[in-house]
Amino acid sequence: MEVFTRHANSTTSDADRRRDTSPVYAEPIIVLNRGTVFDSNPSLDHRRAHRHNVGMETHGHLTLLTRIEPRRNMARFYSLSIEPTFFGGFVVHRSWGRLGTWGQSRLDYCLDFSAAQARKEQLTERKLKRGYTRK
Repeated sequence: MEVFTRHANSTTSDADRRRDTSPVYAEPIIVLNRGTVFDSNPSLDHRRAHRHNVGMETHGHLTLLTRIEPRRNMARFYSLSIEPTFFGGFVVHRSWGRLGTWGQSRLDYCLDFSAAQARKEQLTERKLKRGYTRK
C-alpha cells in the first residue's frame, strides 16, 4: 500500500506546490503503532472468544450454531444466550451473521428464566431444522 503526502515544512511557494505533482512516499500510520498488549487479568480471556456476544454475564447458557456451505459461499453463525436484566427479568440475546463479522443482534425480553430457556430452545430447534449445526 502506498501513501503519498507533501512535506509541511517545504520552502517552495504555494504556486510551485500546485505545479509540482511528484509524490512523496510516507509510511502508513498502521506501521507506527506496534506494541505488545499486556493483560493484567487473564481470567477475562474467555470473553474474547465470543466477541459478537457482548452483554452481561451469560451464566454458561451460550449456544453457538454454524452453517457452512462452500458450494453456496455460505458461512453463517447464530448465537443464543440467556442473560439477566437489571430489573429482575431475563433476555434471550440472539446474534447472527456471516462468520468473521460482528453480525446483527436482537434481545427478546422474558419475565423469568424458564420462559427465556423455552424461547431459546424454540429458536435453537428452528435453526437446527434449517441446516445449522452445534459448534
